[in-house]
Amino acid sequence: MLENAYYTHEIHGDFDLYDVGDLVLEEGMTLRDTQLARDIELRRRSDLEAFNSSLDRVTNQTGQALRQNEQTIQSLREGIAKMVGQPGAPGR
Repeated sequence: MLENAYYTHEIHGDFDLYDVGDLVLEEGMTLRDTQLARDIELRRRSDLEAFNSSLDRVTNQTGQALRQNEQTIQSLREGIAKMVGQPGAPGR
């Protein structure tokens, strides 16, 4: 791998390096032992956005489940009220 003083943490800030291996270009040339850099702060923001998106999905699903439970409970209450109000219902 070629060393280049331009690609340093001092100049670009914190970054992670990922090994890509040999990268074959469309023209047929091959870049040997290629590495890609990813800004750590960008990764953190991306991870945070993914977490927030997951949290939103869970919150929405939980809200839907709670609404369904409330509807079920209300239906059961109405059914019990009808049964209690009818002659010959259990407990009468």
